[in-house]
Amino acid sequence: MTPSLKVYPGFDSRLLAAAEKKLSGHGFGLSGQTLRGCFFTDKAKGTAVLLDHLICDSCFPYDYTEYTKEQNLLMHEYGRVFRFMVDNTQELDEAARLFDQFLSGHFDEDNIYTSGGNRALQEVDPTMPEACFEQTFIDCFGRERLDRVQREYPVIDINGQTRWVDYYIRRNDFDIAIEKNGELYHHPLLTGAAKYKNQLIKQNSLAAYGAKVFRWSLQGMKFTDNFSEEMKLFFGSPDNFLLTQKVSVTRSFKLFEHQENVLEGLKTERKKGHTSFLVVLPTGTGKTEILIADHSNEFKKGQADRTLVMVPSRQLKIDHIAKLTLRLKDYDLSDRIKVGEDISSHAVIVQTYSWLSRHYPKIPFDFFDYIAIDEAHHAVAPTVQKVIQHFRPNTLIGFTATDKRLDDKKLETIFGKYETDLSLDQAIKTGLLAPIKAFRIKSNIDLSQVRFNGKDYMATDLQRKVIAPSRDQLIVDVLLKYFVNPDSSLPFKQGVIFCVSVKHAVTISSVRLGYCI
Repeated sequence: MTPSLKVYPGFDSRLLAAAEKKLSGHGFGLSGQTLRGCFFTDKAKGTAVLLDHLICDSCFPYDYTEYTKEQNLLMHEYGRVFRFMVDNTQELDEAARLFDQFLSGHFDEDNIYTSGGNRALQEVDPTMPEACFEQTFIDCFGRERLDRVQREYPVIDINGQTRWVDYYIRRNDFDIAIEKNGELYHHPLLTGAAKYKNQLIKQNSLAAYGAKVFRWSLQGMKFTDNFSEEMKLFFGSPDNFLLTQKVSVTRSFKLFEHQENVLEGLKTERKKGHTSFLVVLPTGTGKTEILIADHSNEFKKGQADRTLVMVPSRQLKIDHIAKLTLRLKDYDLSDRIKVGEDISSHAVIVQTYSWLSRHYPKIPFDFFDYIAIDEAHHAVAPTVQKVIQHFRPNTLIGFTATDKRLDDKKLETIFGKYETDLSLDQAIKTGLLAPIKAFRIKSNIDLSQVRFNGKDYMATDLQRKVIAPSRDQLIVDVLLKYFVNPDSSLPFKQGVIFCVSVKHAVTISSVRLGYCI
């Protein structure tokens, strides 16, 4: 039975007083009401805290577009905006504990895990909300600046979980996270309290990173003029956007598997030009000793002045700092090399995957000469992979004992790839990549009524709308014009046509097929 609708009563006075008391200790004062709650600010630090009240209670409905608009305006006004759901004193205590953790930056360093997947790898074509966002971005800032936008950007939240951001833009002064939301999957009244709190963990983790999180619903993006003006206002000058879509190239790579004399093998392979290595040895066979010996040799040759050792947990960070500090004495390097976790004062930095995943964009790609990855099988984690591919050291070496769990080809790709400073356009101009020619075919088919289920278009709607004889003929006519030239020494060019279904593929293949052959 649907509950009767009521007027939103606002915060209970005692709960609000308790919230004021807790936040005043951090220098925050009550600044005003929101759609479903209130917000506090510390104007000196440029930080705001939103407290949502009864936001998941269906007795007090509200428009989701207004909800996102309100948050976006606050995100624009303040440097950092945190948001918590508070309906009672227990949730207030929980919010206060989490807020302390976000402010201190104490993220989980030991338990990185991934749930869900990178939709950009699974779905090549944009969904309807993605198409709306990308087209508006092009209209506002130009197609050439699309390489400043990264789709499906991985970040680690405060609990160690890898989360995916729909779009991510890095600026000179702050980062921008963009979430395009379908109401069915994101409206607090529809998701319920548990899922809404989970969304807030992701959003608040991004705020702790120093990112502004802007949200738009599909309905909000359809009002193109308003959406364009908001995007220009919130994103600022495109001259401050940093290149995020970079071309990856391959560095020389060598896998050492259960070799008795890895150090000699490393020397031999370096002479061949290899710079990236993966060492697979059983537990207890001295992988750390190989690291210390190899690093010491490279340091004495002037090839490892600044070193990074990546480890999966805080305890391993402590252990490695202690062992490296002790063992460097045996190589007469203890006076020349200081080991620690501070990047500004130590020659050998030991840090966790989690810490590096949050801070690596601020470190120059050529800062480290020598990088070692302990427990390298974790390198398949999206955030760890981005760290590895960001840097370009003289030596990149990974160590692991769990070779039975490895996909060697995948790890070879991770260790053997790194990002250049080139955009796709620059890589084409320098001859690194082949030029791209794109043909966009416009037809009069209306796709506005094709339903979207939160992940993909509805196949039945697509088939009903897209499979049309006149449209299929138009596609084939374009192919015949640009890809078939009987007078050329290469009369036919190879290509792929993506269709909405097997039925559509069969239909397309039969259109004027005899002429194509």
